[in-house]
Amino acid sequence: MFARQSATLERRTGADEWGKPAYAAPVTIRARIDPARLRIADVLGDAVKPTLDIMMTDAVAVGDRIAFDGVSREVLQVETIVWFDGKTAGYLARC
Repeated sequence: MFARQSATLERRTGADEWGKPAYAAPVTIRARIDPARLRIADVLGDAVKPTLDIMMTDAVAVGDRIAFDGVSREVLQVETIVWFDGKTAGYLARC
């Protein structure tokens, strides 16, 4: 299995009464975490430089937060990892 590290996932549940993002209780996930060197655009179209690529078997969505080594990062982009037989093997989150 590629997931030999641990991280904490907080799924975004919406917004609080002040419009700030609200998150579900954190859960520990198994993941593989690699430094990233790609540039992508965030939801506002601003170019940002992601610092991590995080591969995991747990489903994740843009806007969720993943914490690793004491630093919480917002998920900016998600790709599905698919096996040769067409079954979903996991997810790649760019943070």
